[in-house]
Amino acid sequence: MIKKNVIFKIRYNIRMKLIFIILILFAILLFIRENFYKKKNIKIENFITYYESKNKYKHKIFYKLILKDKLKTNFSDKADLVIKNAFNKKAFKNQNPKTIITGNVDIYKIDFKDMLWYLVLKNYGLNNAIKMIPESRILRNKNYIKFIDENQDSYFILKRNMEDGKGLFISNKKETIIETLEKDKGNKRPYVIIQKIISNPYLIEKKTFKIRIYLIISCKNDNLQFYLSRYGYVAYSKNNWDKNKVNYENVMASPHWNEDYLLKSKGNYNSKIKKLKNEYKKKPIFLHDFKKYMLTKGIDYDRNIHNQLRHKMKMILKSVEFNKKFNSVIVSGIDVMLDDNLNLFIIEINRSPGTTPYNFIKTKKDKEFKEKIEIYTDSFHLMFPKKFRFYNSIERLDL
Repeated sequence: MIKKNVIFKIRYNIRMKLIFIILILFAILLFIRENFYKKKNIKIENFITYYESKNKYKHKIFYKLILKDKLKTNFSDKADLVIKNAFNKKAFKNQNPKTIITGNVDIYKIDFKDMLWYLVLKNYGLNNAIKMIPESRILRNKNYIKFIDENQDSYFILKRNMEDGKGLFISNKKETIIETLEKDKGNKRPYVIIQKIISNPYLIEKKTFKIRIYLIISCKNDNLQFYLSRYGYVAYSKNNWDKNKVNYENVMASPHWNEDYLLKSKGNYNSKIKKLKNEYKKKPIFLHDFKKYMLTKGIDYDRNIHNQLRHKMKMILKSVEFNKKFNSVIVSGIDVMLDDNLNLFIIEINRSPGTTPYNFIKTKKDKEFKEKIEIYTDSFHLMFPKKFRFYNSIERLDL
């Protein structure tokens, strides 16, 4: 009996010591984690695991900075967040229900230029469609010749389902357009739409321009939400507008013109920067500067332009049947133009907006980069509100 009591006491003491050791080790672990991350000014609660696709994607420069303090995993099915170009059902195949993926399964419905026109035309009719998007025809419907004949004084642009101003052709000659389309047969990425070019664009310093705004689409637990960025940027055509001789250089507004001029053309870099600075004294790039510029013309941006954007984007998004099955978030780009009556037109929506800076002066480029980081961070905040800061760079768009 005495031996049993002794054995019991020994076992009890061993168990208590083991429990004590485990508690000590746990406390040490907590201490190490807490102090290690405090040195980096990071809170434990901010940690998530993310998986980064090995495929190329445009926004790596943004995500790399936003996620620099997060834990990276090599297993996509174990991650809270998967960074990839997820633009179709295949990309969402076998998705962990708890995982957020960067992309949207239905983005092609507004990113593809022919699909966008088709949905708006189908849902609202021609008279309303041409108030949102420059009048167009889908080329596979074979009714474009009649469209050209009915608008003989117009210039037309042929578009492929490509981004960054690629795959465009401009002409006002019926025979040239038909010949171009004939030569294009068999192309893996053919022209899909013919569109009337706005004949009376609003000009700044004699140049056409576009405004880039960002559209954020988030879906979490079957809850689909839309947001517009508060930040935006203005890009200009290379040459002055000439209504009698419309071409790529005087109608295509893009930040690439300045980039090409600075990096690819001959001449001293500093001299070219100086020339651009002088040219852009009266040409705003940041959206907030554009608002100030428009005020000098007696135009309130929010009332006259932004309200149009919100209304027309609501109509476009209502025309799309979005899948709510997948948890995802995407930052896409909206390009808009104005005519000289201040009518706003959606030129295109890009699923994966480029990272080329609109500004060319370093301090302003840095400011632009910071604003874009805030937009992408806010998109993550929508999915992980306790783990990403909210910068208030986006506004809700209720349909």
